[in-house]
Amino acid sequence: MLFNSVEFFVFFPIVLTLYFISPSRFVWIPLLSASYFFYMSWKAELVLLIMGYTLLNYYCGLYYANESNKHKKLVLNLSMIINVGLLVVFKYLGFFSETAHDLGILLGISYAIPIIKVVLPVGISFYTFQTMGYNLDVYYNRISPERHLGRFALYVSFFPQLVAGPIERAGNLLIQFKIKPKVTYENFSHGLAIFFWGLFKKVVIADRLAIFVDAVYGTPASFQGEVMLIAVFFFSIQLFCDFSGYSDMAIGMSYMMGFSLMQNFDLPYKSQSITEFWRRWHISLSSWFQDYIFNPLAIYFRDHGKAGVMLGIFITFFLSGLWHGANWNYVVFGVLHGVILIYEFRTRKARKKLTKKWNKLMVAYTSIFLTFLYATFTFIFFRSSSLGEAWVVIEQCFSGYSVHPSGIYEAIKSVGMNKLDFLVALGSLVFLAFVTLLRRNEQYLQFMHDYPVGAKWAIKLVILFGIIIFGVDGGDQFIYFQF
Repeated sequence: MLFNSVEFFVFFPIVLTLYFISPSRFVWIPLLSASYFFYMSWKAELVLLIMGYTLLNYYCGLYYANESNKHKKLVLNLSMIINVGLLVVFKYLGFFSETAHDLGILLGISYAIPIIKVVLPVGISFYTFQTMGYNLDVYYNRISPERHLGRFALYVSFFPQLVAGPIERAGNLLIQFKIKPKVTYENFSHGLAIFFWGLFKKVVIADRLAIFVDAVYGTPASFQGEVMLIAVFFFSIQLFCDFSGYSDMAIGMSYMMGFSLMQNFDLPYKSQSITEFWRRWHISLSSWFQDYIFNPLAIYFRDHGKAGVMLGIFITFFLSGLWHGANWNYVVFGVLHGVILIYEFRTRKARKKLTKKWNKLMVAYTSIFLTFLYATFTFIFFRSSSLGEAWVVIEQCFSGYSVHPSGIYEAIKSVGMNKLDFLVALGSLVFLAFVTLLRRNEQYLQFMHDYPVGAKWAIKLVILFGIIIFGVDGGDQFIYFQF
């Protein structure tokens, strides 16, 4: 069940109604039931998997809370092995078996290593990290364990953020389920605006850009020059609008129920470095890796000085790339970001001295452009199905340019996108840039906070009509659902 589907627009109002009429003490029941129903809409039997994660980490939390228990470290290690082991089996077993198979062929091993295919449960990477984070936080006494199984199950499976985040911390989300929050008109209205904006980014911008991107990346050897370059840049915007659109919709729905999810994107394409980019892009994941991977590594390697920090950065982003998918493309994506972050770490002081000699505004805009360019380049590996395909895309970006506008138009038509679709795509990008400039550094749509009520609703209606008129029917599922 997708957020942009007819089924969901029937489902969510029913959930809202049941939620609002439920007594505070039992409000977790309709929300948990809705969350399990939502997850079962993909593959019903996989709900047993999320129940298994819930029970494992719930009882581990209770075990740590008992002072008389003497084997807490052992239980923690076993729980981490089981959590990660399940993720490896479902997400990476096929990847590892395929890699071993290819390596066997390369080494001339006669025995055929079988390639194992396993169904990937939607959202498993997200709720695995969420439960692992809870487990570690309770073990290290950062939070108290949740003793109510129903509320803990809701924390693991809360449907707005279940399948693609944000990856929530128990210290933020779980405690909100203890008391039914009072929903104000302002919260509901604000949540509705965020939801509409996320839906707009998904169905008007991301899904329309996908028409062009999917056609070009489907047969990259058939396109070159400006057409390939447009596809590369379009995918960078598509990915942002698709994923941040999902996050906005999740956050908006939660606001409408009185809950507050963490911000997952903060104008990442205004970043002046890749280091800053990862503070603004998929914040819940980057902060998770910082707290649970990089910081422990930095402590472990602290005797090695800067070399230890650089090694910690590299390992963290290698794992981050692998988290995104069971494919060497994602590993390369992570490594490329790790390498540039190491470069920025090592040259921070030198670059700061150098930029003092230049105009601050020029430095800022140049830095933003170069950061966007590098992120967009790495997304070639993110979008391509193989390293070979990524190389073809890169090669085709540097050949076959047409100097005549008619040649570009004919190429656009050849990918199955008519002139109107292309103009709508460009217009929506201009609108996105306009809203980004309006927002400056405010969170979400808070730049409208001081607007009159009529103006706020007028903006919402404009966005809604934009969705109805320009939205792509039957668009793709959200890109991050595959992770």
